[in-house]
Amino acid sequence: QTAAGLHARLLDHEVVADTTMPLVAPGDPEGSWLFELMSRCDPSDDKGVTVTHMPFNAPTLLPDAQIATLRAWIAAGALDD
Repeated sequence: QTAAGLHARLLDHEVVADTTMPLVAPGDPEGSWLFELMSRCDPSDDKGVTVTHMPFNAPTLLPDAQIATLRAWIAAGALDD
């Protein structure tokens, strides 16, 4: 599968969770559901219910450098680059 259209799919993706956060909130990593899922061992929805972190079923989170890259990308406005 190609990356064509991936940026639009990320920004327009309907979040299927009990949260008001969008999947990606350009400029706001802490307000992005994707960042919540990938940066915390115990992410929780708006009701405080703990949900599974990403990568799904992985015993650990991604390396800190990858999480930092995701955070920087969102903080910079989640540009299509």
